[in-house]
Amino acid sequence: MYFREEEEDPSSDENEPELSAFLLIGRSKSGKSSLLRSLLKPFQKQYNKKVFLLNDRSRRKNRQNNYTAIEWSEIGKISDCILVVEDIVRASKVQIDLLSETLNHGCHHRRINPLVCVSHSLTGQGIWALVKFFTRVYISAVPGNLESLDYILNKHGFTKEQRTFHAQNLVNNKQPYAHFLYDIDNRSIKKVQYQLEPPDSLEEDEEGGTKKRKRMTLSARDQMAQAKAQRYLSVLRNPTQALACFDLLYAKLDKKSVSPQTLDVSLHQKGDRQPVTVSLISYLACLTDPKVPASREVWKFHKYCVTLRGIRLPDCYILNEAFRSPL
Repeated sequence: MYFREEEEDPSSDENEPELSAFLLIGRSKSGKSSLLRSLLKPFQKQYNKKVFLLNDRSRRKNRQNNYTAIEWSEIGKISDCILVVEDIVRASKVQIDLLSETLNHGCHHRRINPLVCVSHSLTGQGIWALVKFFTRVYISAVPGNLESLDYILNKHGFTKEQRTFHAQNLVNNKQPYAHFLYDIDNRSIKKVQYQLEPPDSLEEDEEGGTKKRKRMTLSARDQMAQAKAQRYLSVLRNPTQALACFDLLYAKLDKKSVSPQTLDVSLHQKGDRQPVTVSLISYLACLTDPKVPASREVWKFHKYCVTLRGIRLPDCYILNEAFRSPL
């Protein structure tokens, strides 16, 4: 019952119940927006409902043509729609209480169909207590979500052996944009792989006149880098922490400076006669294992990340105390 490891297409109508409240948990660049589009597509087609978007601060302009942006004060005035709540980790206690009321009465009693909440993690103000209101929880299969997965399984009576099994499946996952789907009503969990639903974006034509739509696709370069990281970093002493650090680093580094085949980074700073090449694998090995010696190039890259790029990695992932102290 608990050890289901299946693949399904969440965009299929028959996979979703008529009345649903979904929670999507995932780090940046882990496919939350793509999964959201895949989940909403069948509901929009089947029920022809309008989509209202709450608290979207980063991509509101790009989505206004498809979703209607609303404020927290309007949440109790809408009905017979699809409500999407993003970035709920930033929500205040008053907003969390309002969301709880909406989940309980707006979704289940007034039959808003469905309600979808999107968050980077469960470690937010009051987010833990809201899990019981959802029917399904999607957790992106990236190392940074181990804590959220373990909390949900532990909260619902999974044994330590079962939690360890699913945690290992998450760490060993090789599929890009895979999610673990936990069905709260049936107390079952399985891995799902969905078809990527790229967003529409607007681009000006060559003459600078009217705008036309084009389809955005997932970068093949990013896919290769993620796949290589999964392969190369899995052999380290602490692969979970190394993979989590890689996800955070790759999201903030200049992609053009990172080789997707070897995960080498080229640095060219003032005073350098020629670019310095640093292996991300070596850097992450030093961060997550105190017994691995750090070369001069590794320290130079660390200083570059901290002082110039302003990258701050969580201390819980850095197991080498030498890299925790400020430069």
